[in-house]
Amino acid sequence: VPPAFTTRMLQYRLVWKSCIWRRFTLDNSSVTHDWLYGVETYFHEALLGSPHRTFDAEEADFFYVPLYVTCFFWPIIGWADHPWWGPPVADPRPMHGAGMMLELKKYLEETFPYWKR
Repeated sequence: VPPAFTTRMLQYRLVWKSCIWRRFTLDNSSVTHDWLYGVETYFHEALLGSPHRTFDAEEADFFYVPLYVTCFFWPIIGWADHPWWGPPVADPRPMHGAGMMLELKKYLEETFPYWKR
C-alpha cells in the first residue's frame, strides 16, 4: 500500500515510542518496549520475514494489509490537524481514522482485482 497508510504515518507520532515496538540506540542495537501501540509495526515486520510469504496473489490464502492507524489515533482524545482523511476539519482523530480505513479500502478495490474474492 502507499506510504501514506504505513511508514509516512510514523512521522505523525506524538510520543517517540508510540507506534513502534523497538528503537535503535547509537551503537545500532535494538531496545524493545511494551507499548500496545507498537503492535502494528511489529506484526508487519514479522510477516515481512515469514517463510510463508508469497508475492504471487494466486498462491495466497490470505492477504495482510498494513495500516498504521494507531500512529494517528494516539492519543485518542487528540484532534487531527494533519493529515485529514475526509473533510479538512479538526475532528477527533478517530473520525479521521475511520476515513483513513475507507480510503485504503477504496484503494485496494481499485488497484487489486483479486481483492474481493
